[in-house]
Amino acid sequence: GFRYAKREGYLEKYYALGLHENYNGQAIVEEQDDDPDLFFTFFEDIFVREKKTFYDAVRHAMNKTHGNPVGLELDMDCLERSLASAATSSGITAIQARRFATWVAHTIHPVYFHIAEGAYELRDGKRDSLTPKMTAYLVTDFMKAYLEKRRTKLM
Repeated sequence: GFRYAKREGYLEKYYALGLHENYNGQAIVEEQDDDPDLFFTFFEDIFVREKKTFYDAVRHAMNKTHGNPVGLELDMDCLERSLASAATSSGITAIQARRFATWVAHTIHPVYFHIAEGAYELRDGKRDSLTPKMTAYLVTDFMKAYLEKRRTKLM
């Protein structure tokens, strides 16, 4: 989706945090290497090789997009054992996702928060009643942090 938004002029910069090396082809990496406004950090660099902490990676993303309207997307595919279109057994935890939503909403000025790919039920009949609950946690954590930031600015 970011390709279309960038091509049509809706998107100036794009940062993908936590891309899995195994599921992103060389063409994606090369495309981002060739465009000075596309950035990424691999999941493996954060959580496997520990080249940087999760919070350092988030800070890096915020620095690269600073001064621009920021859209925030959290793909539920990245949460461990979350029912999603491409569920993973190796991803971020629910607590890390909630901290991410809170921290980003409190630190930057996001113009939207998109929670993608989560599901209550898949076509094959698999169900998980905890995925909608996780979505509700993410939304409320985000809104509480965003509203707290606004209240603090008004005081």
